Amino acid sequence: MVKQLQPKSHRIAILAEGSFGILESKTATVLVRYLPENVVAVIDSENAGRDTSEIIEIGEGIPVVQDLAEAMQFKPTMLAIGIAPPGGELPHAWRAILHEAIHNRLHVMSGLHQFLSEDAELAELAASHEVLLWDARKPPANLPVATCKADDVDATVILTVGSDCRVGKMLSGIEVTRTARERGLDAEFCPTGQNGIMVWGWGIAIDAVVSDFTAGAAEQIVLEGAADHSLLIVEGQGSLVHPGYSGVTLSLLHGSLPDAMIFCHQPSRDTVARYTV
Repeated sequence: MVKQLQPKSHRIAILAEGSFGILESKTATVLVRYLPENVVAVIDSENAGRDTSEIIEIGEGIPVVQDLAEAMQFKPTMLAIGIAPPGGELPHAWRAILHEAIHNRLHVMSGLHQFLSEDAELAELAASHEVLLWDARKPPANLPVATCKADDVDATVILTVGSDCRVGKMLSGIEVTRTARERGLDAEFCPTGQNGIMVWGWGIAIDAVVSDFTAGAAEQIVLEGAADHSLLIVEGQGSLVHPGYSGVTLSLLHGSLPDAMIFCHQPSRDTVARYTV
């Protein structure tokens, strides 16, 4: 399982240069929503001088700053990549910012498909400055093929599903878990995406797993969660009707073998986002 840096123990500056917004920088929005006490600044020169809450309606008191140099005034210990661009690669212009962050001895947290820890230049620089490059999306090695073991756990397993991407599957999972705990239930959130992993501190990013082992990864998450908890809320991904991401959705169903599902939908959305179906 991904259990490396724990963002809850760090002061976080979020890099969202030119992209800070609810939909444009989902990772940044998630961190502000669920780790507001840890986020000290958001970097976006286009909105510098404003309060985070003016832009995404949450995070009152968190400043949006011009650059990393200004963010350093708030004494961060970690820089988080706040976007997940199409293709999942680091914008070329941001490499210099990462160099600056590492020179300032900031750990770097990323949910990109491009693994920063496998970038020779950045990895060498990070090692020389004794900081970590944490790729929240990087799956563990030696994941198994699913064998229906999730059907044997004593825990109740609930999977969040939806009609599309970005319709609230992660948010619903976290909120249901929190509410269940408030009511005395032994609930655990089981993240399957990089943003959930950043917030909750463990999990496997299913969309980064080789396809033969995606169901097995979901199964492993359920087995680990069920070892200590009686109610599991598994984070869903994509949609069964999504032309691009349905394979991940089906693997989550097969691997987690849920007892129940929570369906998430945006009523105003008539077609799958960016498609005509």
